[in-house]
Amino acid sequence: MNEITWLGQYEEDGEVAFRLGRAGDELVAEWLGIATLRASVTTRAHRFEPAPDADPVTVEKVRASVARALLRHLEHKLTLHGSAFTEHGRAIAVVGQSGAGKSTLSAAIARAPGVGFAADDTIALELDDAVRLVPTETVSWLLPDAQRAVGAMVGEGKHPIAAPALAEPAPLAAIVVPTFHEGAGAVTLERLRGAAVLSALVPCVVRFVIDDPRVHMRELDQLERVVRSVPVYGLSRPRDLARIGESVRAARALLVDPVMPGPGPLRPSSIAASRPPQTCTRACSTARWSSST
Repeated sequence: MNEITWLGQYEEDGEVAFRLGRAGDELVAEWLGIATLRASVTTRAHRFEPAPDADPVTVEKVRASVARALLRHLEHKLTLHGSAFTEHGRAIAVVGQSGAGKSTLSAAIARAPGVGFAADDTIALELDDAVRLVPTETVSWLLPDAQRAVGAMVGEGKHPIAAPALAEPAPLAAIVVPTFHEGAGAVTLERLRGAAVLSALVPCVVRFVIDDPRVHMRELDQLERVVRSVPVYGLSRPRDLARIGESVRAARALLVDPVMPGPGPLRPSSIAASRPPQTCTRACSTARWSSST
């Protein structure tokens, strides 16, 4: 068996939590203490091996989300790190860095009638005639403060929260990139353009092959197809979870009118007021990612 050359790693609290490597033709992804995924670049044959004494719930979470996303990368398919929901037969993807509140936002939106939950951690996209989102997960993993904010308190620590309704595959109407701002300012939604779009999306691509420039070019081509047909918005809001309803209204408003005019900030309260009432998903994160090559 070839020796593994580790090419990159993700750290939590100064400790390596996840790493990617290569051993000859074989790619290796290891979630330390949880599981290891090995896959052949040429044949795509793969095996997923839980670590001894690993929590079975965590193992299944990894297997069904990030491990599957890594294998999609070998199939030349595009997956983004983020959460997603659907409403009125269209989808919104919420992407960004770990800790940006993606899971909390989508979980809160999914509590509304008529909304389907699609993803907590990995957003699977199919690039056919249109950009289509395929649901990947059925629960949100939330910390206690986020559980309280969405009205689904389960317990201390991070817990899976089941969604009231699940999504079907749907065309992607918009991509939202949430960030926090300091203070108690308004929630604003702003159309991103040019370099700002690539800066937001490129780090969110889930990759298994990270040492082949040809694969990087393919990813850029795929992202170009996405942004040519799907608008991307920055959602800036305060950290106060008591105000999450404002962000929920802003994101859902995009499903009413996903192509908004003008490059400046838009206040979601005015967007929602101008429309009639509607009746109607961690490893592989880009935070602290370091490459050893």
